[in-house]
Amino acid sequence: MDDPQNFANYLKTKRQAAGLSQNEVSVKLGYSGPQFISNLERGISQLPIYKIPMFAELYGVQVQEFIDEVIKEHARILRIKIDVALDTNK
Repeated sequence: MDDPQNFANYLKTKRQAAGLSQNEVSVKLGYSGPQFISNLERGISQLPIYKIPMFAELYGVQVQEFIDEVIKEHARILRIKIDVALDTNK
């Protein structure tokens, strides 16, 4: 997952496929408004790990599929951090 928007797009696509608005998701997950969901879908915020089962259920996907996507996203972020660290240590 080299494109930083892939996970964000995955979240948006799955939400839309489930027929849910950002506000509906935020209410069902206990957020006060849709801003956090919007931030997730724009790649600004990271998904809280403990919310994975709730998101998977809402979006109608297997928990393992969702976990795999989260792992890919965290690996992408880690690669960026390592690249930056190695680049600055030259």
